[in-house]
Amino acid sequence: MKPVRVHISKLIHDRLNGDTDALIAKVHRYMVESVHKQDGYEDGPFMSMMGDPDNKEQTYFLTGDDSTSDRVEVYVRAGSFVIQGHFPDDHRIPAFRGKAIMMPEREEHPDNDLFREVAGGTA
Repeated sequence: MKPVRVHISKLIHDRLNGDTDALIAKVHRYMVESVHKQDGYEDGPFMSMMGDPDNKEQTYFLTGDDSTSDRVEVYVRAGSFVIQGHFPDDHRIPAFRGKAIMMPEREEHPDNDLFREVAGGTA
């Protein structure tokens, strides 16, 4: 995997009082353990959610592109999971029956598109 460069939105930076080291380490791990191990993953633009669906303050919306350079650029914004409905009770996969369909959504806030903290390194 290419080196990962993490960009943290000003909104998250401010919420964490500038203490972003732990979040940056989590993003690095998540990129290696989750995003790049998905079936069918290819280099290119990506979108993913990382965090706890029940805790908005610890849920992050990740976007980026790893097809355009020698490193992966990851932009981390505040986000949340939004319920878009439920799987039907007769779904063909029993584990999905009646479960909520959760979709990622980035938080709408002007500071969520400004990036203050940048960290590079390898994942």
